[in-house]
Amino acid sequence: MRKTIVIVLILGLLLALGGCGLPPVLENRLPSTATPEPTPAPTSTPAVVTPTPEPRWVRGEARVDYSVLTGASPQAEALTIWLLGEGRELLAAYGTEELGESMFLPAGGLNRENETVPKATEETRDILLAADVRLADCGLLEALIPVFTYTCGYNVEILTGTGEALTELAREADLAILAEEEALILRREAVFRTYWSFASTEYYKEETLGS
Repeated sequence: MRKTIVIVLILGLLLALGGCGLPPVLENRLPSTATPEPTPAPTSTPAVVTPTPEPRWVRGEARVDYSVLTGASPQAEALTIWLLGEGRELLAAYGTEELGESMFLPAGGLNRENETVPKATEETRDILLAADVRLADCGLLEALIPVFTYTCGYNVEILTGTGEALTELAREADLAILAEEEALILRREAVFRTYWSFASTEYYKEETLGS
């Protein structure tokens, strides 16, 4: 009888354990059969490329007349000969590749192609040029002056500005390239020995979307 009771108690204990599952310690030791959640692939946002605005030259309505005022120094004469010789062709061609027409119209009747630019010396090598800032902004001076300095051996310092400030700079320069209204003041004062002119239709840069 006592044995029967013990057996019943043992069976009851086993049934109780079966209903509650394994103890936590045993559960932690068993290998997990759960399938891990897949890691989502990183999502990337495609880069949006915005075209870079590219400026282009647009022809305006106004016309600007420029005067080239030449002092009495040998270096002023050298740059004048070059501008009215080899430089004249560069001036006349400036802008044609981009615009289909030249931005500048050289003075009619003035041509010194047959004259030789004097060789630079230690005394005449440095030239001070005062010029309207618009000629620098449109790139004309950058197209002309480096060619002159390279081929003729001179050093040219360029001072740019507008209005009264440019007029004051021009009084100290070997040459000055000014708009007609500003040049007229210095011509009346006889600051420079000679002058010649060229004209330009006014151009400005317009921002456009690049291709």
